[in-house]
Amino acid sequence: MTTLEKKQLIGSWKNGQVNEAYLEPSAPPLGITTPSTQSAGSGEPSDGLIPLQDSGLVESSGVSERKRILPPPETEEKGRINSFEAFVHIVRCHAGSGLLGAARAVNYAGLVVGFFLFIASGFLVLTGMHLILSCARRLGERSASIFFSALLQFGVCAFFFVVVGDGVKQLFDDFLDIHLDVRIYMVVMLVLLIGPAFVKRLDILAIFSGIANVLFGTCLLIALGYIVPGLPPITTRPAYTSVWSVPMFLGQALMALEGIAVIVPVQNKMKKPEKFSSIFGVLNLGLSFVICLMTVLGCLGYWKYGLDTKTNILLNLPADQWLCLAAKIMMPLSILMTYPIQFYFIFVMIWPPVADRIQSPWLLGNGEYIQRMITLVLTFACAAFVPHLDLLMALFGSTCATFLGFIIPATADIVSRTSEGDRITVLHLVKDVMYIIFGIFIFLSGSYLAMKSIIDTF
Repeated sequence: MTTLEKKQLIGSWKNGQVNEAYLEPSAPPLGITTPSTQSAGSGEPSDGLIPLQDSGLVESSGVSERKRILPPPETEEKGRINSFEAFVHIVRCHAGSGLLGAARAVNYAGLVVGFFLFIASGFLVLTGMHLILSCARRLGERSASIFFSALLQFGVCAFFFVVVGDGVKQLFDDFLDIHLDVRIYMVVMLVLLIGPAFVKRLDILAIFSGIANVLFGTCLLIALGYIVPGLPPITTRPAYTSVWSVPMFLGQALMALEGIAVIVPVQNKMKKPEKFSSIFGVLNLGLSFVICLMTVLGCLGYWKYGLDTKTNILLNLPADQWLCLAAKIMMPLSILMTYPIQFYFIFVMIWPPVADRIQSPWLLGNGEYIQRMITLVLTFACAAFVPHLDLLMALFGSTCATFLGFIIPATADIVSRTSEGDRITVLHLVKDVMYIIFGIFIFLSGSYLAMKSIIDTF
């Protein structure tokens, strides 16, 4: 199969940004360079175009020339997002099912300890994200980061099935007196998501993300409206719990905050990427907002309901109030609109390297759709197997989130500094090593406790 045939099959693959090249029989395709276009004394072309092999769009053909492709001028900006749209994506990808389970997480740490750990873990996660961005070029070449990022997003998508299933089940149980297994409602959600899961345009998904943010924010305001009035004396809630249960709290807190798998794709999609990681940029403002929201909702929710706090704080709201009913209806709708966004980032990471190795023309044209359908079913299967939001959050948070938030960023920072010939200071090295040790501790202790809880539950 020739390079041209292969490119024609996937010409419109990546978000509409790569179209078929305009070819002439006697001239190289538009955007493809030959050795004559390289700068003198440099092994790299001077045009700054995107490598076909690096983009995952074509397979290496063994030809000595380095092939590169440039989108036609009229499509270069297609699919790009502005700062506000990027902020919406960052908030929505972090402020999801993790916020709903924040109050339950405090049960493992205590009210006072939980408050400070929320803030501390948020600061550490944000620092790790900036390390990722500073090392993004080198980190992107490492399969470990791609694996854990994709697995983390997979877990987030599985959480959504649990949240929607529990919420819809309570609605049918309380208002229609229809009692079905929660997995039945997950199957319905699976069917409804078949269409949206195939959307590939991030700018289109931003519209639904904005609507989902409005619905989700309304639900949280309603929840706070019922939580704040009538708070019991704060002395009735323990300030701290056993130190052995803190890793379970950290696993859930990290999972609630960990959107590290989406930050690089979102930054790359921005019209002005430099506004993403600045001091008052999209990342700092978006994640700070989410940290404050999670701390307030988690601590107030636990203060209100104590040991009776459910895995989804909305399930604690009264069943006989119409406003609560509205919130419980809006939440599943919000999740349904958010799922395709989280699902999108899985394939930004895993499809290009897969496409680069495909030989069959039919698979090249249809393989991504098959892969999307299989992944959608697998996220449903994971949720159906362990339909407990707190346990899934603790498990994925203790494994994937610790690697992505602590171990990989700190390791990449050390490698990038030493490989570029920079001298790394003792203070900087100690900080990175502490990050790695802390991540390994949470990984080992949190994953053990989460697996033990899952086994005990079943």
